[in-house]
Amino acid sequence: MELDRDSLTATRELELGASDWSMDSDADGVDDGLEPALFATSPTDATSRPPRPERAWRDGPSARLDLERRTEAVFRPQRR
Repeated sequence: MELDRDSLTATRELELGASDWSMDSDADGVDDGLEPALFATSPTDATSRPPRPERAWRDGPSARLDLERRTEAVFRPQRR
């Protein structure tokens, strides 16, 4: 059962050490479900912050493409 609506199952929350009662276990401003899926950061470590979007734009096309691919993988459903 998904209690905090962060898109992580209770089992996955347990694996990651995250709280199933809080959408943002480490209070860093990013939902627990987005951290491992989109940014490859830890939902329980407030110092593992995702990259800022403006940095991806400043760092050039390859950084922008990487950010776009990660976003697409999370927000677009897989086709079967």
